[in-house]
Amino acid sequence: LDPAVASAAHTELQRALLAFLVSAGTTLRVPMRPDILLHMTCERFPEVAKFEAALQPSNVAQALMELQALVGPSVRVERGELISLDSAALGDFQTRLLGGRTPTTSGAPSATAVDLEKKTSRKRSATAVQDEELAEVMELVSTKTIKQQEKQEQTDELLELLSKPSAKQAFETERFRTVGGSKLKEFCRHGTKEDCVKLNGAAAPCQKIHFRRIINPHTDVTLGDCSYLDTCRHMSTCKFIHYEVDAGDAQQMRAGRVQLDPFARVATNRLDDDPFYSHYDAQFLNCDIRTFPMQVLGKFPVIMADPPWDIHMELPYGTMSDDEMRRMNVQVLQDDGVIFLWVTGRAMELGRECLDIWGYKFVQELLWVKTNQLQRIIR
Repeated sequence: LDPAVASAAHTELQRALLAFLVSAGTTLRVPMRPDILLHMTCERFPEVAKFEAALQPSNVAQALMELQALVGPSVRVERGELISLDSAALGDFQTRLLGGRTPTTSGAPSATAVDLEKKTSRKRSATAVQDEELAEVMELVSTKTIKQQEKQEQTDELLELLSKPSAKQAFETERFRTVGGSKLKEFCRHGTKEDCVKLNGAAAPCQKIHFRRIINPHTDVTLGDCSYLDTCRHMSTCKFIHYEVDAGDAQQMRAGRVQLDPFARVATNRLDDDPFYSHYDAQFLNCDIRTFPMQVLGKFPVIMADPPWDIHMELPYGTMSDDEMRRMNVQVLQDDGVIFLWVTGRAMELGRECLDIWGYKFVQELLWVKTNQLQRIIR
């Protein structure tokens, strides 16, 4: 479509649509769709009808939004549909737009003011009836048939059934539900009980979990907190401050429940004890994965991999170069399955490249917001 023709058509539509809303606004049934408004405007104004092939309901929606931006609450539009309008306020706006001149319909014969008013009144009355009848017809056409309504009800019922969990899913969820509700406790953002009382201005610390400073003979409190906290490899000689969970809060966490074994392979909060439901013990291999024959391990449906990426830092373990990562024979461990690959910031692009080399399709990326012992974000 010629841009000049499209621009002319939209301009003519803006003018005619304003005139139509002013003249027929009080008789319109709102909300009204843009396609109905386009049809009714073309019926009323022949100068717009000649551009009908170049106009779409989207043009009407755009013109309504532009009019709403100019006149504010006098016209309300939602999702392209006309929701409400104030025809009197629109008439005042049209008069101001025309510089005080009374708007006329194109092709109207010249006559005295009284005759013109009578003719216009009769014309508007007749047209208002036509517009109302047309709106009723369009509303009837857009109404769903009984068959369509029945089909929609069947579709809604099927979607509702599909969204409900199956009996097996509900059973599995209940099996692993914690007895007596969640035992999770939130850490106090102030750290220690002393800081909690001081910063909150309270007589006693809050009910959340707190930490206690570990002050050893070699600790220099003026140095502040250790950057590594509980992961410090030199805690016996480190002069910075370290922390541990407050003994009272730790006892409160354990009160009234079974002590959890962090090395147990069986869930301790299951409602039943199925003697036939067992877990295999974890197996570890001390080997050089650069040369280890991966195929002897068999096939796995899910793999969680945390390779020793070379991040150019001093680490307590050996790392692998980028080329060694690419040459790893990971693909022999799966024919059809999922792999979760841990990467560092530097290794993100290399990780995607390795997945492609190993024959995987990248699906999604998960971010781990890492926190330290004091629950502060590690930046």
